[in-house]
Amino acid sequence: MQSQPTNRVLLSVQNVYKVFGGLMAVNDVSFNVFEGEIAALIGPNGAGKTTLFNLITGFHSMDQGAIIFDGEPIDGLLPHQITMRGIVRTFQNLQIFHNLSVIENVMVGLHLQGRSGILAAALRLPAARREEAYCRERAHHFLRLVGLEQRAADPAADLPFGQQRLLEIARALAANPRLLLLDEPAAGLSPPEVTELDALICQLRDQGVTILLVEHDMDLVMGIADRVIVLHFGRKIAEGSPAEVQSNQEVVQAYLGTDWGLDGFKTVIPKIRSHPEVR
Repeated sequence: MQSQPTNRVLLSVQNVYKVFGGLMAVNDVSFNVFEGEIAALIGPNGAGKTTLFNLITGFHSMDQGAIIFDGEPIDGLLPHQITMRGIVRTFQNLQIFHNLSVIENVMVGLHLQGRSGILAAALRLPAARREEAYCRERAHHFLRLVGLEQRAADPAADLPFGQQRLLEIARALAANPRLLLLDEPAAGLSPPEVTELDALICQLRDQGVTILLVEHDMDLVMGIADRVIVLHFGRKIAEGSPAEVQSNQEVVQAYLGTDWGLDGFKTVIPKIRSHPEVR
């Protein structure tokens, strides 16, 4: 059964600014992410989408504004502190550990929640052994969820690109996110793999994980997002349902540089991934 978004604000981005060397990367951006929804950040290359992800997850500091998660400010916290609060992300450029096995990559995410110390693990004390066994069992669960359980023992480097993306999602899930940030999860995937990703994201939402994604695949975004936020040159230019965004002339012009109108937008938007301004 498909879950429905609630009216409860899980993440609130409030009047956020970020400047890099005189370039206004994020310009007074505000939006909310509601518990139980799939929200999407879209916009041409350089619009500020990944910068916002980096601000939310503590990889960059804000110049001005506030970011509130579950009613508490998180700006100023370190990335691992934000992860421990329940915000977990994937990356546009894959960040898997190629020298580890598939299951060991997922167990890295689980060890963020571990209670046994380094000494207990090194001495193979009973508590550490029990925790290790639990982590391995949970890792198999997340690999099964993304369809990779049969590759558990394989070196992560041996996975094809699409499966490496799924592995990164499995590792993120292992960190027990309340809010999962997906940075271009469909990049480099084949059409069948994008279809499987679509189903996986919806399944995660139905299991109680709130999703915020950055994505250039408009078929994917318009098919699964409850709400779409559009950025252009660091500024929010539109927010609404997929239908509302597709009918917004400022959005059309931001992507295509001309006034196409709604019908032209619907015709061209599936091809946006190959547009020279969107990489």
